[in-house]
Amino acid sequence: MLKNLNKGIATSAAIGIIFLVTIIVGGIITWQMWPKEETLSPTPAVSLAPSPSPVLPPATSEPYIELLSPTGEEEWTIGNTYDIQWKCSDKYDRKPSRLGVNIWLVGKNLKDGSVKIASIPSKVGMNQYNWTIPSTVEIGMSSFKIKIETFDHEFEDESNNYFSIEKEIQITDWKTYTNKEYGFKLKYPNDWRFLESSVPSSYHLGEWIIMGHLLASFEIPEVEYKTNLGFASLVVAVSDDEEVKAQCLRRRFSAPVSGGEKEGEQLTDELDINGVTFYREYYMSSGMSRYGGAESYRTIYKNRCYELVTATEATSAVYLPTETAKFNEKNLENIFGRMLSTFQFLE
Repeated sequence: MLKNLNKGIATSAAIGIIFLVTIIVGGIITWQMWPKEETLSPTPAVSLAPSPSPVLPPATSEPYIELLSPTGEEEWTIGNTYDIQWKCSDKYDRKPSRLGVNIWLVGKNLKDGSVKIASIPSKVGMNQYNWTIPSTVEIGMSSFKIKIETFDHEFEDESNNYFSIEKEIQITDWKTYTNKEYGFKLKYPNDWRFLESSVPSSYHLGEWIIMGHLLASFEIPEVEYKTNLGFASLVVAVSDDEEVKAQCLRRRFSAPVSGGEKEGEQLTDELDINGVTFYREYYMSSGMSRYGGAESYRTIYKNRCYELVTATEATSAVYLPTETAKFNEKNLENIFGRMLSTFQFLE
């Protein structure tokens, strides 16, 4: 019996030893296979807070509507047809009330500040409207912009700068001034004021330019003085004086540019007026609030010095109320040019 007891004890011990060895070997193998730097993270807690709003992509910088033409600085003429062009982005047609545009002519000289040109359909992409400028447009001496807006008035764009609209200058109905004593004639607009042997009361610039005896002056109508224009006139002068004739075709003042002609030098800028060569001299004048210029055209004809002087003076916009319109310099320049072209000696 003792023998059997010892045999049972030995068997149990062997089983224990085998079990212990198995545990040790398994632990060693597990330790070798497990990544040394990897650690188990605790299970994250579940958050009941609302999720943040999704981040939307940045809005496109492309405008809903963009005016492409006119951009500014153009010179348009009444009676002619011009293209007004604009572009609508691909977001334009997402709202039915936008599917059309109003086109406006904007100008400070206009009675209500603007005049509607058209209300027309519009589409995504390029659009164009051909506008024939009617004679009813009150252009005055002002400058203009085109404004375009969606039907719902939510989006709009306008010209970057001002452009001009000019009358097609017809001189057939202009008045004619004739001076038989000095043998010349010229035409001037019906609404301009004629003054004989005197300058306009507002004339400040040209009076010190004239070399000879003033015969006549022609002043722009007073309605244009509602703009920043101070005055605008064309004057005619003549002289038989020998000293004046000697200086008639020479510069009276040095050119207002670096390296320009000097006082007393022979004039070289020529202009042919009906077969007679005139010589041009240009003057500039400016002050704190006003600026101006004058052009003198002179010639010797039948032993006399003849002068045609155009002069303007205006007030700088910064010294005027914001609603004051800027006069149309290009239109005035064209009128002066047509007046000069009508000057003619009688024989």
